[in-house]
Amino acid sequence: MIRLRTRLAMLTALAALAAACAQASDDEAAPSDEEMLTAGAAAYQACGATFQPAFKHYKAAVTGAQARLAGHVCESDGMGMRQEIANEAATAVMTCSAFKDVVRTSPFAEPIRKTLADSLTLKALTGELLVLRDSEFQNWRGVEALLPGLTMSTTPEGAVGAHAFIEFKANGVATYNVFDLAPPNYELPATKTTQATYKVDKTGGDADPRTVTVTRADGKSVKFRLGVGKLPAQNFSSAPIFQLVPISGDTAAFTALGHDTFVSIVGECSI
Repeated sequence: MIRLRTRLAMLTALAALAAACAQASDDEAAPSDEEMLTAGAAAYQACGATFQPAFKHYKAAVTGAQARLAGHVCESDGMGMRQEIANEAATAVMTCSAFKDVVRTSPFAEPIRKTLADSLTLKALTGELLVLRDSEFQNWRGVEALLPGLTMSTTPEGAVGAHAFIEFKANGVATYNVFDLAPPNYELPATKTTQATYKVDKTGGDADPRTVTVTRADGKSVKFRLGVGKLPAQNFSSAPIFQLVPISGDTAAFTALGHDTFVSIVGECSI
């Protein structure tokens, strides 16, 4: 939490800009002190008229992340669900790209970063990965350096959720994890972990998706296509959902309950 003295200093530094904002036209409301502190003067100056709608979605993402961290998930129309937190943050970024810096650096955005810390989607929202949509403008440069510490999971099934997930670690090391649903583990499934390695290869230029080959310690190997999709949106944009889609190899060995595609964010709260 920012200390009172720091808060006052920030308010003083933003006073001139706030005064200028007060002269804005009626259809471009001046940001409040809270908004300016939370997003910063740089974002306001860069966004102009789009600051207010972008801030609205950014604030919703922060609020949802705070609720999740407090243990309140799947309450109040999706409050606390990762896909909704990501979707609100993505809408803010799509409304004004300056919010990439806000999500990446602002202390007020820490709940978003904590909530999405193991997801490649966060790297797109912060601008570390220049991919928000499957378009000619996507740029996959450096994605291999972003994978360590991230997780990709299969589509959830029932109350248990995702039944398999791949954890990417440093130096090309990974683990393949799957829930053991064999008796007597129906109600409390145990996780079976297999050590693995992974390799990322380019398929063309920077705008072309990468391939990721995951090889388990038992010799089973699958080559995946790393691409991007999106969540169903209730507004004009939605969070980028990165996908590992198998294209060759021992696909059956990486399938959990019929699902062989791994994604960066899975749906929640469905039984």
